Amino acid sequence: MGWLIGIGLLAAAGWIGGLLAGLFGVGVGVVLVPAALLAAPAFEVAPEVALKLGLGTALALTLPTSLLAALRQHRAGRFDRALFRRWGPPLLGGACLGTWLAAVAPAGWLGAVFGVLALLIAAYLGLLPPAARIAAAPPAGVAGALVPAAVGGCSVMMGVGGGTLGVPAMCLLGVPIGAAVATAAGFGVLVSAPATVGLILAGMEVAGRPWGSLGWVSLPMAALLLPIALAATPVGVRLAGRLPPVLLRRAFALFMAAVGLKMLL
Repeated sequence: MGWLIGIGLLAAAGWIGGLLAGLFGVGVGVVLVPAALLAAPAFEVAPEVALKLGLGTALALTLPTSLLAALRQHRAGRFDRALFRRWGPPLLGGACLGTWLAAVAPAGWLGAVFGVLALLIAAYLGLLPPAARIAAAPPAGVAGALVPAAVGGCSVMMGVGGGTLGVPAMCLLGVPIGAAVATAAGFGVLVSAPATVGLILAGMEVAGRPWGSLGWVSLPMAALLLPIALAATPVGVRLAGRLPPVLLRRAFALFMAAVGLKMLL
């Protein structure tokens, strides 16, 4: 019966992740990684294995959804191609570095990184006004490359695409919210593609992975979560159009704070 509880936890994570994707445009990794740790005992999987499987599977799920979203945003004319060309190469480099770190770093270290980043997102959403800016436009030069590189690397270590960290970074640097959300979909492809391939290769020879694992990607978990998340996402989109933006922002800040503390404690 324990495995049924585990499946229930993961299914709930898929629904919540899809709902949050529709509400806020964030990756399913913010829910899947903690849920994989909670469900690990039910499947008799070690926590350090569960965490990396959560990261790899979340990023594998992010790849097709980000690609579809990027194509739709491009056709709608909201995609900032100039910013994508500027930020794309350093973000891709950061994602490759983050993939290497996710593959070699101890699971406890990755969990701490996840928790700290979740608390920073919560602070951004809960303490700063929506119009907060630290610059009128993204910087050029070295600083202009370091920001997307950091976004790419940290996104991989959270198991998320381009929106969770990329949208706050772009908004703080003066990019309009609509363009930031649209362009972040393309960043999600640049983050998740190398991360998925890298984590599959890095985990191929690791012992202790459960049945159905392709490296650090769980194929059964992906098959369970993808249709559930896709079904929940339109519900989140409809709720986003009906609920007050301030309420949504504060609710997500509280959620991220709770997730961050859970990963750290």
